[in-house]
Amino acid sequence: MEQPRREAVSPARPHRGSVRNEAVHRDVLRAASELLDERGYSRLTMEAVAHRAKVGKATVYRWWSSKSALALEVLAERYQSHPVPDSGDSRQDLVAFLSVNIVEQLRQVDRATALALSADVADDPEARRIWVDLGVTRRRLGRAVVGRVIARGDLPEDTDVDLVLDMFAGFTFFRRNLTDRPIGVQYAEQLVDLLLGGQVPRRTAQRATGPPED
Repeated sequence: MEQPRREAVSPARPHRGSVRNEAVHRDVLRAASELLDERGYSRLTMEAVAHRAKVGKATVYRWWSSKSALALEVLAERYQSHPVPDSGDSRQDLVAFLSVNIVEQLRQVDRATALALSADVADDPEARRIWVDLGVTRRRLGRAVVGRVIARGDLPEDTDVDLVLDMFAGFTFFRRNLTDRPIGVQYAEQLVDLLLGGQVPRRTAQRATGPPED
């Protein structure tokens, strides 16, 4: 069976200066990715990226206006959105989309980076554009999945699809970055069950008495 093609998230953006050398571009992104993992977003600097990539600082600033724009492009290159095959089962499709395209990607970004980037994006037009591009790609895939669910009759025809996707993304971001509560496939299943059948999430015995999971 032919495997579904993965749709890479690689936001196109206008050049800020002269046409960039693609080899150098890759070197800078690789250096920024390494430093982001080693130091975290708060200690990432354009100067350190330039030094690691063996290019001038002016080269980095010519192509990225800020470290938030650079960090977001690193994440856009690193993470890919995955089309969800039509399994014929609405619950399975929704859990797959939520688990892979939202929950798992958020798990790979530490809380400090996610929160700091969220704050910086508000005042950085270029970073905000990249942020929006990431959301647009994910939302396009989400609309396709929810659209199939509606077509099967498992959600009403007048379902507000964008609000459903906002609910998934917003609840997940809050749970991952602003609480110590667990996040994973079980969490995705609970959200989907709430959407499809109004099934109120219940605590398991382990979650009710045990420490928060990572």
